[in-house]
Amino acid sequence: MPSPRSRSVTSYGQGNADEWGSWWFVSPFMALTALLWRLWKWLSRLFTGKSEVQRLAEAKEALETRTLKIENSIKNSRNKIVRSIASDSSVSVEQAVEILVKEKGLKGEPSVMESLRLSLVRIHSLTLLWEELDSLALQPFSPESQEHERTLQELWDHLMPGSQLEARHTKQWQDIGFQGKDPAMLRLFRRNGIVLGRYCLKYTTFIYAITLPYALSFHT
Repeated sequence: MPSPRSRSVTSYGQGNADEWGSWWFVSPFMALTALLWRLWKWLSRLFTGKSEVQRLAEAKEALETRTLKIENSIKNSRNKIVRSIASDSSVSVEQAVEILVKEKGLKGEPSVMESLRLSLVRIHSLTLLWEELDSLALQPFSPESQEHERTLQELWDHLMPGSQLEARHTKQWQDIGFQGKDPAMLRLFRRNGIVLGRYCLKYTTFIYAITLPYALSFHT
């Protein structure tokens, strides 16, 4: 499943190869930026004899910075096989290296290849994470699911520790800011799924464990 990241426009502002040409009808400036960037990549390869990915792998930069740049380069490649590295979790790190060697003519010292591999490991991990989030977001609330019902009770316990929930459908939810008596109808759950929505709210209650009860006290 393509992840949200694989469908988004990157920080370089040029999107993937299937999108940038249509930007002339949306934003001439962004389309011109994309065109100039591709021209720069072509000239760099012409004079150095190296692909952009190899130049980035050889750069003496922090791992996080290098990884981001390599990811952007892969996502903006005109080669669909190369782009799959950053969008398809079934492509392993070893397969990704083989793709870059074959499609980009990648070569270099063992240290350079290891530098590239470290970045690809992180790119692959992020792709797996996004696909998992996509999967969680597709799980709607089911009143027949005991787990989902238990999730709502856990949510109440996190939001209002020490306060007893009187019933499944109760005005108590409205008292602390929910849209109605049934928290399952919360837009967060309808749009992002019960599981992902639960994680988001539990994270919020954990991070703001001290200030959240104070904020909720204004609704009770």
